[in-house]
Amino acid sequence: MFNKDLLTWCKGPKFKEQHIDLVLLPDMINKKEEYRDENDQWMAETGLQHAQETIQDYWTKLLRWNL
Repeated sequence: MFNKDLLTWCKGPKFKEQHIDLVLLPDMINKKEEYRDENDQWMAETGLQHAQETIQDYWTKLLRWNL
Protein backbone atom coordinates (compact mmCIF):
# COMPACT_ATOMS: atom_id res chain seq x y z
CA MET A 1 0.00 0.00 0.00
CA PHE A 2 1.05 3.56 -0.65
CA ASN A 3 0.22 6.71 1.20
CA LYS A 4 -1.17 8.93 -1.57
CA ASP A 5 -0.04 12.06 0.32
CA LEU A 6 3.58 11.02 -0.25
CA LEU A 7 3.17 10.76 -4.04
CA THR A 8 4.10 13.65 -6.34
CA TRP A 9 3.00 14.42 -9.87
CA CYS A 10 5.40 13.59 -12.67
CA LYS A 11 6.69 16.67 -14.48
CA GLY A 12 7.01 16.43 -18.23
CA PRO A 13 9.97 17.75 -20.20
CA LYS A 14 10.21 21.52 -20.62
CA PHE A 15 11.69 21.32 -24.12
CA LYS A 16 10.84 19.04 -27.02
CA GLU A 17 14.50 17.94 -27.22
CA GLN A 18 14.10 16.37 -23.79
CA HIS A 19 11.42 13.97 -25.01
CA ILE A 20 12.58 10.36 -25.16
CA ASP A 21 10.57 7.66 -26.91
CA LEU A 22 10.38 4.66 -24.61
CA VAL A 23 10.86 1.26 -26.18
CA LEU A 24 8.79 -1.36 -24.43
CA LEU A 25 10.40 -4.74 -24.06
CA PRO A 26 8.35 -7.82 -24.87
CA ASP A 27 6.73 -9.79 -22.07
CA MET A 28 8.40 -13.10 -21.31
CA ILE A 29 5.93 -15.99 -21.13
CA ASN A 30 7.33 -19.49 -20.67
CA LYS A 31 10.78 -18.13 -21.56
CA LYS A 32 9.49 -16.88 -24.93
CA GLU A 33 9.02 -13.30 -26.03
CA GLU A 34 5.37 -12.24 -26.24
CA TYR A 35 4.96 -8.91 -28.00
CA ARG A 36 2.28 -6.36 -27.23
CA ASP A 37 -0.27 -4.86 -29.59
CA GLU A 38 1.85 -1.74 -30.12
CA ASN A 39 4.36 -3.96 -31.92
CA ASP A 40 1.76 -4.94 -34.52
CA GLN A 41 2.23 -3.62 -38.02
CA TRP A 42 0.85 -4.22 -41.50
CA MET A 43 3.35 -5.54 -44.01
CA ALA A 44 3.03 -6.43 -47.67
CA GLU A 45 3.24 -10.12 -48.50
CA THR A 46 6.32 -9.39 -50.60
CA GLY A 47 8.16 -8.24 -47.46
CA LEU A 48 7.58 -11.59 -45.74
CA GLN A 49 9.91 -13.81 -47.73
CA HIS A 50 10.63 -16.10 -44.78
CA ALA A 51 6.94 -16.70 -44.04
CA GLN A 52 5.70 -17.98 -47.39
CA GLU A 53 4.71 -21.39 -46.00
CA THR A 54 2.70 -19.77 -43.20
CA ILE A 55 1.01 -17.42 -45.66
CA GLN A 56 0.07 -20.33 -47.92
CA ASP A 57 -1.36 -22.21 -44.92
CA TYR A 58 -3.42 -19.13 -44.02
CA TRP A 59 -4.92 -18.82 -47.50
CA THR A 60 -5.64 -22.56 -47.66
CA LYS A 61 -7.51 -22.47 -44.33
CA LEU A 62 -9.39 -19.31 -45.35
CA LEU A 63 -10.58 -20.91 -48.58
CA ARG A 64 -11.75 -24.03 -46.68
CA TRP A 65 -13.79 -21.90 -44.26
CA ASN A 66 -15.49 -20.05 -47.11
CA LEU A 67 -16.64 -23.20 -48.94
